[in-house]
Amino acid sequence: MENFGNITDDEDFLEFVNLVEHHREPQVYRNREDRFIKWNDNEFRDRFRLSKEATVFVIEEIHDVISPQAQRHHALTAAEMVLLTLSSEIFCGRFNATNSWQLSWH
Repeated sequence: MENFGNITDDEDFLEFVNLVEHHREPQVYRNREDRFIKWNDNEFRDRFRLSKEATVFVIEEIHDVISPQAQRHHALTAAEMVLLTLSSEIFCGRFNATNSWQLSWH
């Protein structure tokens, strides 16, 4: 079935509908940067309001509770979950207080 312009029977039409309905773009996974390496101690504290050491302590304390059961589907690690939560809380508070974003995640 190469030319959909000449669809004449029901089987060809159903094949066309299946192709259109089930077309999925391939999933693209970006590499996640290690935020502990990306930023020095001062930059890290500016973004998360905690030192790297304090953040590692928090991650170690709750790691078993929040870690995904399996490493399928590129799930977030415990460290990524904690940093995302810290950045969300800080950025939402800063946005509400100043009506603008002061720091970016990237």
